Amino acid sequence: MRATGRELAAQGSVDGVLKVLAQVGERLIDSKSGVVALFPGVVDDRVHLVAHSVEAPASALALANGTLFRMLRVTRKDLTRASVAVEPQFENVRAELLSKLDAFGAEIAVPMIDESERVVGLLALGPRAADEAFELDVVGALVQQAWESIERGKPVSVVFADLRGFTAFSDTVEPEEVTETLNDFHAAMGAHVSRWEGTLERFTGDGFIVFFNDPLEQRDHVERAARMTLDMRASVARLRDRWRLKGYPLDLGLHTGYATCGFIGYEGRRDHGVIGNVTNLAARFSEAAKGGEILTSARVRADLPDSIATETAGELTLDGFAEPQRAFRVLA
Repeated sequence: MRATGRELAAQGSVDGVLKVLAQVGERLIDSKSGVVALFPGVVDDRVHLVAHSVEAPASALALANGTLFRMLRVTRKDLTRASVAVEPQFENVRAELLSKLDAFGAEIAVPMIDESERVVGLLALGPRAADEAFELDVVGALVQQAWESIERGKPVSVVFADLRGFTAFSDTVEPEEVTETLNDFHAAMGAHVSRWEGTLERFTGDGFIVFFNDPLEQRDHVERAARMTLDMRASVARLRDRWRLKGYPLDLGLHTGYATCGFIGYEGRRDHGVIGNVTNLAARFSEAAKGGEILTSARVRADLPDSIATETAGELTLDGFAEPQRAFRVLA
C-alpha cells in the first residue's frame, strides 16, 4: 500500500494517476479489473476514463449522466453489487444500477471525494479472484490519495533556456567579465519573465527555468510562454552586439503538460517549482535546439494562436524518452 501511494504521488499527469489507481485492485486485493473515471468539470469538460484488464465502457459521457454517477454523488458512499441487489433504498433504480456496474465489469464502485465533499470520480473494481469481501477502507484511502495527487497537479507551460558555449567562454576570460556578461543576460531575461508574468524557478548560471499557470492561473499560459521566448531571443540578438565577438545563441525549449507544483527544498531554503514529465521534455528540447532555435512539442503547437508562426522540426530522439518526439520550431 505504501509503494502504491508513493507511485501515485510521483505521477506527473492526471492520466498517470488514473492508470496507477486502476491497477490498485489487482495489486492489493486480487481484483480482476479496475476502471477509474473523473467526472466532467473536474479537470476539463470531458470524462477522463482509464481501464485496467477490462474493456472501457463504450460511452463514457452517457455513464457520466447516468444513475450510477448520480447515486454516488448523492450518497457519497461505496456501492456494491450485493447491497444494490437487496437494500430497499435501491428498489426503484436497482436494474439500472446493476446494468451500469455491468458496463464497468464491476462488483463495487468507490467514490472519489474532494475537500468540499463533492464526488468528483469513482474507482470501479471487478470481482476478487478468491470471492472474498473487499477491504473498502484500504481501497478508499488510496482513492483519496489519488485525488490529492490530481489536485496538486495542474497544466503548466515550462521554458528551459541556456547560452551555448558559455562554459568555454568563462574559462578564457577574467571572472569580472563573466559576471558582467551574466548580469546583462539575467537583467534582460528577467524583464521578459516579469512582463509575461511567468514564475522563475531558478537561474542556473548561463540558463534558467520559467513556468506559467502557477501560482497565478493563466488561461493563455501557452501563448504567454511562446511570446516570452520570442522576446528573449530578440533580446539576446541585441546583447550579442554588446558582447562583440562572444556571440552566444540562446537555445530554448518549451513544453506544456500536467505537473505537480509546490515548494521544493529543505528547511530554511525552499523554491517554488514544478515536478513532472513536462519539465523533462522541455529540458530535452532546449538541449536539442541549435543556433537560437525555439523548439516545442506538438501539444504546444496545437494550443498556439494562428498569429504565432511555427514549422516542423521532425521527430527527435531525446534522452529519457523511449519514443521519438515530434518537434516544432517557433518562428515569429
